[in-house]
Amino acid sequence: MVATAILDPVDVDVHAANGTRINVLGVMKLRFTIEGMVFTADLLVSEDVQELMLGYDWLVAQRARWHFDERVLVVRGKAIPLKVRRSRASVR
Repeated sequence: MVATAILDPVDVDVHAANGTRINVLGVMKLRFTIEGMVFTADLLVSEDVQELMLGYDWLVAQRARWHFDERVLVVRGKAIPLKVRRSRASVR
């Protein structure tokens, strides 16, 4: 997904919720925007996962508030509507 990414080595074991091992290729820092706000995150890179997942530590660092009943994530005081999509419920 990011052909020019430079991956740093990382020694970590990662497993999916169902216990399947996820092979990690390395770690990279990514700068991205959400609703016009700029963020950075250290990301584990894997061929087994095809989408960006922000972890608990990142959400805590951003002081994020997830309102499940409203399908909204509040970050930096801004409500970000979450999209509903069908679950693929698998890891390749």
